[in-house]
Amino acid sequence: MTTVTAKITAAGLAELDLTAAYTVAPVVSAGGVPYASLAGASFVAKMAAAGAQVVDLPAGVYDFSDFGQSTEYGLYLPSCKGIVGAGPLTVIEMVPNSSTKTAPTTTGSTNGFSLLRLGAANLLLQDFTLQGTPQKNIYNGLRLQGCIAAVLRRVKIVAIPGSNHFPPGETFGLNSYDCVGQVWDTVEADGAGVGASGLATNSFSGGLVSTDCYAHDWKYSAGVALWEHDGDSTFTRFRTENNLTGVSMERTTGTFTFDQPTFGGNSQDFFFGNDRSPSCELVVNDPIFTGGQTKVKVSVHPLEQNAKNQITRNNVHVLVGGVDKTGSMVQWT
Repeated sequence: MTTVTAKITAAGLAELDLTAAYTVAPVVSAGGVPYASLAGASFVAKMAAAGAQVVDLPAGVYDFSDFGQSTEYGLYLPSCKGIVGAGPLTVIEMVPNSSTKTAPTTTGSTNGFSLLRLGAANLLLQDFTLQGTPQKNIYNGLRLQGCIAAVLRRVKIVAIPGSNHFPPGETFGLNSYDCVGQVWDTVEADGAGVGASGLATNSFSGGLVSTDCYAHDWKYSAGVALWEHDGDSTFTRFRTENNLTGVSMERTTGTFTFDQPTFGGNSQDFFFGNDRSPSCELVVNDPIFTGGQTKVKVSVHPLEQNAKNQITRNNVHVLVGGVDKTGSMVQWT
């Protein structure tokens, strides 16, 4: 399968939505080891040599071929404590058309291929781009597995290809799987019209704090996909635009608060369902709209996972200036 990808170049940097976030020099990582000092002849070898350290990457393109590590990953760094780049022109990618893998085709089968996997506690990922490239199979971008208290700051994920809103066609730009607590600060997930889901949590516990993040142009699924996510979470000034679904919340528990979110161009802004528990509240404060939209588009279906949806419209709250305007500000889809 060949996919069309959006490529970041110096000439195109001014067009990036998050360019302003990079006008300030990136924070120097505490105790980071310079990439140039690492032993090894390739990017994969050098990163492996870093062990349990934070690696500082200068601007440039850092690549690898195929999903050759643990059979599913382009680069697997189980002990790495973090990657700190120099901004969006620090790019990590797979060499185009180098994959020898075949994506699963059985409905419900998970696509396990990912460009980059990490799993250390207190992980820091900052100031770099994870770039999708054309391959014969679809795949995921960044997989965080078992991470506790990870921080993603000024990370851009671009053109991770997918083909559907359910497995195996649903892939993720970021998949935080079996993680506990996380911070997303000025993270942009750009589906580039070829992606399924942008930012995702799966079997996640503890709070998620998102500030000034942006998910857009995820054609096949959701800008944000929250699955079996247990814990109060806040999204401040979150933008979700031009996706099939803006935010998908399935089997989530806790209170999910969106303060001053921006919606525009999504087929639906929220999909909300739970067949296991009614204990989840969606709170939207002071929404902002683009493209002539005037209401939050919310879908609460009778069924979830072919069972009764225990979420009802009463679990949805839209407030303007602190006043409940759910009745007039929600378009039920």
